[in-house]
Amino acid sequence: MTAPENAPRSRVPEPALVRAGLVFGTGVAAYFIGHNVDTSWIEAVMTIYGVLSPMVAGLLIRPAVSPFKKPPAAEE
Repeated sequence: MTAPENAPRSRVPEPALVRAGLVFGTGVAAYFIGHNVDTSWIEAVMTIYGVLSPMVAGLLIRPAVSPFKKPPAAEE
């Protein structure tokens, strides 16, 4: 089953893409600095990302799925 064409797309990247970006950035930085860089910190960052990404996704998706505002209630 596929999403409708006008369905909002999540702006939060996949964890594998974030991990690849972090490893790539660390490798490039290490090359230019000329040292070996320990990448063990990436696991801690990915754990934090894994906890926070559903919350961020919910905040980004919420406006798209919120119901329309109800008209003011009629006074009795």
